[in-house]
Amino acid sequence: MSEDIQTYQRFAYKSFGGVLSDGYVLFAKNWLKIIGPIAFFAIISIILKNLLLPDLVWNLKLLEPQVNVILNKDPNSVTSAEFQVLLSYFSFLIGISVLDSIIGAFFTVIAMCSISNYLFKRYIGIDTNINKELKSTFNPRLIIVALLIGIVVPLTFLLIIPGLILFGYFIFSVFTYHNNNGKNPLKEARFIEKGSFWKIIGVFFLSSIVIWIITLFFQMFLDFIIPIDEITYLSWYNPSSRNYGMIILYDFLYNNFFNILLGPLFICFLTVLYTSSKAKKVAISQYREQPVSVKYRYSEPVPSRLYSDKIETEKPRVGHKFNSGFYCPFCGKFMEKKLEKCPHCNEPLDFSF
Repeated sequence: MSEDIQTYQRFAYKSFGGVLSDGYVLFAKNWLKIIGPIAFFAIISIILKNLLLPDLVWNLKLLEPQVNVILNKDPNSVTSAEFQVLLSYFSFLIGISVLDSIIGAFFTVIAMCSISNYLFKRYIGIDTNINKELKSTFNPRLIIVALLIGIVVPLTFLLIIPGLILFGYFIFSVFTYHNNNGKNPLKEARFIEKGSFWKIIGVFFLSSIVIWIITLFFQMFLDFIIPIDEITYLSWYNPSSRNYGMIILYDFLYNNFFNILLGPLFICFLTVLYTSSKAKKVAISQYREQPVSVKYRYSEPVPSRLYSDKIETEKPRVGHKFNSGFYCPFCGKFMEKKLEKCPHCNEPLDFSF
């Protein structure tokens, strides 16, 4: 077996529980190193969206009292003017949601890209440092990843299913864009993802739910110790008394504090999944590239007038000195013939994907 197979085989075919276990360990060991870039890009995102969206939020808040009255009416009695109010309200609501998602996702993707290669190398045991990997973050291929994952995916998430599919198919591009091998990072990400889609979706929702629950309890705690009434909140958005500092601080504490602290959890899970899926592909490709050896023996000499030797293959037999067989590309154990699963490590030996 080649050295590459020996190196990668211990990462291949991680169970979902193994992904979570390794991901938590990776998170705990590297949190102090990776929280800086995560927090930096998250704060830029918070500042930017709260400088761009207050006017939209203010107009939305102005329409809320009218909308509440209209929604409580008989639908058949809604006038055209009231319908226009509803249309304006939902236009503002959707516009705010879309812009907020795009800005947040765009900078989140850049933050993930900035630490992805560092986490990958740390996980497989390659010595590196965070400063070195941060310098390699910005290259032309980053634009492709940021546009797809940071803009296209949030837009398609409005339809839920298409957004999840694109996200699952191409999220590994936050790793593959680092590979300066001439390959398209999106195609490479899609190739490595095959077989891992539902695990990707699983760790995404799991990490999101954990953060959402903790954030919810933290918001309840803040509401208890620092209650903020609706009038005070609206005064921050009022153009005549707008307070950008309080808007940004409120958004940071109420909506993003634990998103920043626990945000690296997802990329740590994703690192383990990416490594496992890549290891499977590398092990299989290395196995396919190995030359197939065929055992021959010469038969008894034939008359010299034929000017040739007869060559025939011999079927492998246990204990025969010319015995041939099959080596598992994952554990390296020998078997007399290829089976559906390795009897030693129980890994599937169907290499079609």
